[in-house]
Amino acid sequence: MRGVRRRLWIGLVACFAVTLSAGLAAAQSASPSVEEPVTLTIGVTGDLNSANPLQQIDTTEAFLTGLLYDFVLRLGQADYAVEPEMLTEVPTVENGGISEDGLTWTFHFRDDLTWSDGEPVTAQDFKWTADYIIENKVSSYIDGYRFTESIEAPDDHTIVWTTTRPSLAPGWPGYSIVLPSHIWGELSDKEIKDFRNYPDTVSSGPYMLVDWEPGEFWRLEARDDYWQGTPEVDEIVFRVYNSDESVVQALIKGEIDSTTVATPNLFETVRDAPGVGAAVTSAEAFHQMSFNLADDPSSTAHPAVLDPVVRQAVSWAIDKPTLVDRVLRGYGLPGTTPIVPLYERWHWEPPDDVAIGFDPAEAGRLLDDAGYVDTDDDGVREMPGGGDPLEWRLFLATTDPAAIKAAPFIQGWLRDVGIDVSTRTMTDAKLFDQWYGFDWDLIIYSWGTGPDPDFLLSSFTTGQCGFWSDTCYSNSEYDGLYREQQTELDETERQATVDRMQEILYEDTPEIVLWYPNSFEAWRADRWEGFLRWPEPDGLVLFGNTYSVMNMRPVVDAPTAADSDSGLPAAVWIGGILFLVVAVGAVVIVRRRRDEHYAA
Repeated sequence: MRGVRRRLWIGLVACFAVTLSAGLAAAQSASPSVEEPVTLTIGVTGDLNSANPLQQIDTTEAFLTGLLYDFVLRLGQADYAVEPEMLTEVPTVENGGISEDGLTWTFHFRDDLTWSDGEPVTAQDFKWTADYIIENKVSSYIDGYRFTESIEAPDDHTIVWTTTRPSLAPGWPGYSIVLPSHIWGELSDKEIKDFRNYPDTVSSGPYMLVDWEPGEFWRLEARDDYWQGTPEVDEIVFRVYNSDESVVQALIKGEIDSTTVATPNLFETVRDAPGVGAAVTSAEAFHQMSFNLADDPSSTAHPAVLDPVVRQAVSWAIDKPTLVDRVLRGYGLPGTTPIVPLYERWHWEPPDDVAIGFDPAEAGRLLDDAGYVDTDDDGVREMPGGGDPLEWRLFLATTDPAAIKAAPFIQGWLRDVGIDVSTRTMTDAKLFDQWYGFDWDLIIYSWGTGPDPDFLLSSFTTGQCGFWSDTCYSNSEYDGLYREQQTELDETERQATVDRMQEILYEDTPEIVLWYPNSFEAWRADRWEGFLRWPEPDGLVLFGNTYSVMNMRPVVDAPTAADSDSGLPAAVWIGGILFLVVAVGAVVIVRRRRDEHYAA
C-alpha cells in the first residue's frame, strides 16, 4: 500500500468533527425510523490514482475494478478454477465454445446483465472494449488479445472471437474486461486516456463509485439491481491513512473494519488485539531489486548495471535467507524467479548446479575476471580500463517498509565486494517519475502475481518497456518464447516453455528476486463474519477478494465504528473531511503501487 501525507489542521478537524457529530446525533434523534446503512470501512495507506480500469496499476485499484466491473470469466473462489461470470458457461471444445482447430471461441453472454444506469450489458460492449484495447495497445490487457484476427458480435448475446493461431488467451480471466460502449464510445482516444471514470461512474459489478476525495477517502454504494443480488454491505468506504502504523492503530481502536498489515512487527502487534481477527496469507507476491537496462538516450543508469556478469555478481553478494530472517521475521521464502513457488505447476526452481547462493568470494571473482577492479585502493571498483567507479543509486518507496529495512543489508554486502551504493527514499509519485524517466540505477519494489504466469511473463518482453516492464529488459529469445507459450495448448509443452523463460531471466538477471513474502490481513472479527478465503485455505481474506465482500455480513448486535470511543462514524468523518476540503483545500494526491492482481 502507498502512503499519503495529509496537511490538515488538527484543531480544525477536531472542531468540525464535534460539530458534525452533534448535528448527526440530532438528525438521528429526529428521524429514528431511518435505517443506517451497513458500512464496511477499509483502511489503506495508498491513494486512488484512477477509477479507470484501463489505467489500473496497483492492488487497490484492481480491487476497486473488481467491485465495479464483472469480467467475462473469473477465477473460482475455492481453487482458482476458471468460471463464467458474464457468460452462461466456460467455452470448451465439448460444448462448442471452442472450435476443433482452436481458432474460434464463441462466448454466450447472460441476458440479465445491466449497467448501473439501467442500460443492458451486451456483446457489443465487449466488442467495443476489445477493439479499443487492440487498436490502442492498452498495456494492461493487450496480451490477452494477441493473435486476434477478428471479434464479432452477431447479436447482443454472442461473441465470435477468431485467432490466427490456436491460443489460450481468450480463456484467461483477468484480461477480458467489458466497458459501457454507450459511455466510453462517445469519448476520443485522448479523453479515454485522461478519463478518471468519476464522477458518474457507470459500472456492471455489485457496486458504484459515488464519492471520492483524493488523498482522503472514496466511497462505494451497493447496486440494488445487480444480477447476483444486492450485497448485504450497503456501502464500502476506503479511508486513506498517512502511515502503516496509523492504519493499524485505527483498526485496533475500532475506527475501521479491515486493513492489510504491512510488516511482521505490526502484524504481531495487531493479531492479539481484542476483537480483532488476523491472518497470514499465502506468498503470492515477490520483492525484487531491478536494474535500469533502458536503451534510451535519457537513461542515467551506470554502465556497469548493463553487464549481465555484474548483475550476477551482485546476486552472489546478497544473502537472501538473512533478508527473510531479519526483514520478514521468517514470514516468507528466499526468492529465485518471478513465478512464486505457490504455483508449483509454473514455478521453475534452479537446480543445484546453477543456483546462485550467498558467496561474496564468487561475486568478487566474477567482477575481477570481467575487469572491474579497484585501481586506487579506495575500496570501490572501477569500470574496466580505469573508468567510472562503481557508485550506484538505490531508490526506495517511503511506503515500502520491508524494502527500506532491507536496503542497509544490501548496501553493506555490495560494499564488501567493491560496489558503493547510496540509498534514497521517496514518495511513490517521485519514484515513478524517476522510474519512467530512466533516472536510476537500482530500485527495490514488489509485485503481486496471479495463478497463470502469462501476465507476469509479459512484463519482461521488449514491448513492455515504459509500461509494465520494471527494467526495460530485452531478449529476442525470451520474446519468442513468450509468444509460443500463449499458443501451446498442451500444458506439458507450455510448462517447459515457461520454465525456459524463467531460466533465461535467472541467467540474464535483469532483476534479482529477493524474497516471497507472506501477506497479512486484519479485521474486526467482533463485527463481521462470512469471509471466504480466495483461494482456500490460505488465500486472501478480504482485500482484493470480492467473494468475501459478497458473502460477508455483520455479526448480530456487534459494535460498529460508530460505537467506538476513539473513532468517528464513517458518515461523520466523510462529512467533516468534505467540509474541510471546501474550506482549506488541503489535499495532497499521491500516485500508486504497481502490484498486479486479478480481480474476482
